[in-house]
Amino acid sequence: YRAPELVMEETVYSSKVDIWACGCIMAQMCNKGYEPLFPGEDRIKQLGAILKIIGTPSEEDMMDVGSEEARKYIRKHHASLPGVRFREMLQAPEGGPLSDEALDLLTRMLTFSPAKRITAVEAMRHPYLAEFYDVEDEQFPIDTFELDLDSYDMEDITVVKSLIFDIAREIRRVFHGLSEPEPELPPDPTPISRPQPGSFGSSSCSVLASASSAAFCP
Repeated sequence: YRAPELVMEETVYSSKVDIWACGCIMAQMCNKGYEPLFPGEDRIKQLGAILKIIGTPSEEDMMDVGSEEARKYIRKHHASLPGVRFREMLQAPEGGPLSDEALDLLTRMLTFSPAKRITAVEAMRHPYLAEFYDVEDEQFPIDTFELDLDSYDMEDITVVKSLIFDIAREIRRVFHGLSEPEPELPPDPTPISRPQPGSFGSSSCSVLASASSAAFCP
């Protein structure tokens, strides 16, 4: 579910990565057998899977995304992929062909360039989601927030999880007008998956650290 900018080692990105993830989930719901649309064991295989489906981006779109090493990799190994039409490979969850509205929303969510990708508000207002749209959903009382990451040990996955949990808890409190104390972060028994030698996984939190640019060296 990683967006191209994450796979291509971009260090500055926006909520458009979540729009891409939503597109991946929608595509999986419409895929036969509910299989992920872009499977990949590492960054390079993930990028290859993405380009095989959506096609090679234009030079203009590539310049908006990722590291120069990643762009060189695309030019050398995936220079002219035509892509696949979503209409030919996906179907409506209830069966039958996807509607024009569904195809349009999916295509706009799975757009390579984050600058051209649909926004969350635009997606909520899309005709495909008209029956679920409520204008009050856009009246969110929290703007952007900042974290002083230099004050924390970001190599400690427990610290990272606690920060994310605290942010989500505060958003929930403000959004719902809650005044009572929120629960503490529960213990997490899930073992941490560490990058294996030869993979292109970043540090313990890919949102806060980028992988080495050498990953895409030819």
